[in-house]
Amino acid sequence: MARDVLREWGLDALSDDATLLVSELVTNAVRASADGADGSRPGEGAEVVLTMRLTGTSMVIEVRDARRDPARLLRPDASTESGRGLLIVEELSCRWGQRTLNGGKVVWCELPLLDDAFPAATPVPAAVPGHRPMTAAAAH
Repeated sequence: MARDVLREWGLDALSDDATLLVSELVTNAVRASADGADGSRPGEGAEVVLTMRLTGTSMVIEVRDARRDPARLLRPDASTESGRGLLIVEELSCRWGQRTLNGGKVVWCELPLLDDAFPAATPVPAAVPGHRPMTAAAAH
């Protein structure tokens, strides 16, 4: 879904990084919601919402889940099999963060729209053909 939106926006150059960022943020949200701490039974009814939007100079990826617990940046050792998602987000994005909402949190990151996507030092045009915020909600 993210690749399709990026193709529609004419931002194929961001596709690999953006798809990986979406995958990591959505996976973290699904895992956080899967334990039922949001009031639902484990694995049922918890909603995870993905939003992608363009600003003048970046693409913002936001993932909302029903857990208020903050996402934690871990520093796993080489033998640990998981826990690297936010390290990947930190490395690939120009910045990331989170905010608490009523009934959950949003973890977000930004990818710059410079480099291959647009000529250096040129911000994305104000009206990108087919520009629309992309929101997808799915219960897991």
